[in-house]
Amino acid sequence: MIGYSFKRARLTIRNLLNEEQFEKQQSEIIELIELHKQGYLDLYFCDKSHFGLTPNLPPTWQHRDNSLLLSVFKLKSLSVLVFIALCYKLYSKTYEQTINSDIAIEFIDDFAN
Repeated sequence: MIGYSFKRARLTIRNLLNEEQFEKQQSEIIELIELHKQGYLDLYFCDKSHFGLTPNLPPTWQHRDNSLLLSVFKLKSLSVLVFIALCYKLYSKTYEQTINSDIAIEFIDDFAN
């Protein structure tokens, strides 16, 4: 072949990164990890995600005279907030609405209690 392959494109934020700020934050995270390893603190990372429950449909082989038609209906979506520790402890909650600051604060309060 001539050096091409058929695969999915990937998204990146590299062109949006402030390299100096990234390196500073990375060194701060390394310091926190070392403090965690020494037993000075419990370190958790937080993330959120949103899942649409309407599936994406891949291309499919169809006869030109008989198109494949699938019924569509709007499904709910789920949002998830997660705390995960380096020792794989996990605390998570799912929500059926968009996560805003009130929900995030409630999540942190629940985790802390």
